[in-house]
Amino acid sequence: MKIVDNQGNPVSNVIVIGTFAGAFNETGLGVSAEDGLAAVATLGIKKGNASHQFCVDDALDAALVPIYNPAAKVETCDSF
Repeated sequence: MKIVDNQGNPVSNVIVIGTFAGAFNETGLGVSAEDGLAAVATLGIKKGNASHQFCVDDALDAALVPIYNPAAKVETCDSF
């Protein structure tokens, strides 16, 4: 996923916390890079055509201060 500020600029060092649901149910986290991209991994393995969803639950800055604003979200969940 890509983490951006309210101007659309990429934001690095943001800890993204979210929940996987569907083919597997787990919580995962990732940290955004300079380009704002954050990868969140799961221990579950998708088999066949099973689908899953990932929803962002929170985002923290480098000082662990919550910065996620659900009202300003562009997209909170996505299905795969």
